[in-house]
Amino acid sequence: MNTTSPSDGFLYTNRDNTWPDFTLRGLDIVDGSLRLSRLPAPDGALPSGLAGLPAPDGPAGLACADDGSVYSTDLGRQRVVRADGCDGRTGPVACLGGPGGDPTRLRDPRGLLVHPGRRALLVADTGNHRLQVFDLATFQLIGVWGRPGTGPGRFDTPSALAADRSGHVYVIDRGNRRVQRFTSGGRPVPGFWRTLSGGTALADPVAVAVVADPGGERVCVLDAGRKVLVVTDLSGRLCEERALAVTGATLGLAVTGEAVYVGDNSGAGGRVVRLRRDGTLVGAAPGYTGPVAALALDQRGGLLAHPGGSGPPVRLTLEGAFVRQGFAWGGPFGGFTNTSKVWHRLRAAITGLPKDAHVRFSVHTTDDPAAAPPVDEAGEDPFPAPSWCSGPPDLGEFLIDRPEAKLAWVGLRLGGEGTASAAVDQIRLEFDQPTYLDHLPALYRHDHGASDFLPRYLALVESLFAEVEGQTADLSRLLDPAGAPAASLDRLASWAGLRASPCWSQAQLRDAIARAYPESAARGTPAGLRAALRNVTGVDAWIEEPVVQAAWWALADDAAAPQAQRDTSVLGVTTVLAAAQPQGAVLGSTAVVDGSHLIGGDEFGAPLFETVAHRFTVRVYGGAASREERLRAVAAFLDREKPAHTEYVICPVEPRFAMGSQARIGVDAVVGGEPAPARLDGNAVLGDGLVLGGRPPGQVGERARIGMTTLLGSASVQD
Repeated sequence: MNTTSPSDGFLYTNRDNTWPDFTLRGLDIVDGSLRLSRLPAPDGALPSGLAGLPAPDGPAGLACADDGSVYSTDLGRQRVVRADGCDGRTGPVACLGGPGGDPTRLRDPRGLLVHPGRRALLVADTGNHRLQVFDLATFQLIGVWGRPGTGPGRFDTPSALAADRSGHVYVIDRGNRRVQRFTSGGRPVPGFWRTLSGGTALADPVAVAVVADPGGERVCVLDAGRKVLVVTDLSGRLCEERALAVTGATLGLAVTGEAVYVGDNSGAGGRVVRLRRDGTLVGAAPGYTGPVAALALDQRGGLLAHPGGSGPPVRLTLEGAFVRQGFAWGGPFGGFTNTSKVWHRLRAAITGLPKDAHVRFSVHTTDDPAAAPPVDEAGEDPFPAPSWCSGPPDLGEFLIDRPEAKLAWVGLRLGGEGTASAAVDQIRLEFDQPTYLDHLPALYRHDHGASDFLPRYLALVESLFAEVEGQTADLSRLLDPAGAPAASLDRLASWAGLRASPCWSQAQLRDAIARAYPESAARGTPAGLRAALRNVTGVDAWIEEPVVQAAWWALADDAAAPQAQRDTSVLGVTTVLAAAQPQGAVLGSTAVVDGSHLIGGDEFGAPLFETVAHRFTVRVYGGAASREERLRAVAAFLDREKPAHTEYVICPVEPRFAMGSQARIGVDAVVGGEPAPARLDGNAVLGDGLVLGGRPPGQVGERARIGMTTLLGSASVQD
């Protein structure tokens, strides 16, 4: 029973994307969504006359190599045929085959294996009761395993082969009704069959496959006599036996983590069927009608089917089609309380509904948690009325017309033409919901007929406004930079006064919108301008204001002057002279001819700042950041974002160290690399190869120190 607690009168049925309370038929869970199960389908046109071929009298050989080449047995001509994986050319393998019992000769070959470790082709020479091993590059015979008999390593009609990752080979010894295990070198491992025979008895083993499961590799054996799949671990210990939902003679086996593929050869013709690992039938490959003697998975996500005899293999795409109908049911839901509920509405989240796909939902209500609703799995409608209330086809929402009950069950059907499938992500059940009936006079609620009809009638009106109400409720998400749809980001940016850069990724744009409001408080300040410049252009600049360095000064009259005045009167350090140059005589102590200002007392000192108060400097570090296009981008940004009354100048900081003008490490000084060597007349390099004249000769180089170890002569430059 589902015990999930409700939240405001509704519950969700898909928990953790696993649909734990549901039984599936013909449906798979794909990325948390319910979809129609996939089926293999022919990859191209089928060979002519395939449907008229006789049923096979036993297994056939089929194997795929890593290069895409396909090997198959030609029972009519007693040979092995190779289809090239590159150009598709098909022909018999030279020097291999032909009827007979001599080495390289074959009699009724039934099984093939491309060994992954030995780079060899193993052939089950069934009529000669042996295995022959051929080099895969030259097809030269390199070994023969076994001989007729019943002991370990001996065979009676070996018919099918498989190998695990470590290179061990598993052989269906059909006449002896057993499976033998060999090392990659051909040494028998009798303990495997002894262990397996202690867990089960095989009636007619015809095929074997090895599959990698989460718990380790598993050996899967198709027992045609009992129509079961026997699964063991690599030691032969029985893991499970699954009855297969097939009707005809079974030949051929391919196994994946989720599916089992077998050939079902009935009197009306053969088919390739897909079953789940538990043995339940999913469906038959549409478009394939013909016998099946062997199956194999290729390297390109395909399934190969050998029709037996001398027929060529047919390739099918593993997920080439869908089943035409699937359904699921789950429950009971609502067991978190023991009170009756008015089950109001079912809402389903459907990712997509292709043209040829269909979906329909049903609900059953009950008070008894042990009473499962009737499900007609073989009928046309698995959820028949009156036990079930079904909604309209292809709609993900409908009103539940069922009496009050404590619990509810949910059913859903998916259908189609085999080419597409709807995807159901979630199903929500609403109960005890407020309706528009609550806003009508009490008279309408007390009338039995009205109380039964009006809620459903008013629900039509509710549906009209539900979308608008949902959009209104979703507005908060639309205003969240982290959760808003991508299409809404440009509008959010404009509301925040943010001009997005075309170079930003979506993640950068979301981050910029989230920062826009707090950063607007710093807009127009050096710190804010610098941060915005870095975010938009990627240039990390340093912004300076000359006005910060300017100050007016006055010398203290005497030692009794206030301490603050004496502290601000250090000439050349904390004082700044007026911008005008003295010209002519000095009148008094504060007036300079052509440099004095007749101003009010409240503007005292203003002339000192009027030439710098509206100016600032932007220092851009050298290297890639100072390329011409980057500087143009910086200028365009500053023109747009600087305070309207200000002027600026951009100063690229070149990689050099100059005391006095570029001398602040980390601000406007960049230490460059080693200087280029100086040359005299383009030939002499100051260094190890240039010696200055004199006695002794002076050499400028790695070990020369002027005035200590060198003496500069006056003669001439020497070699």
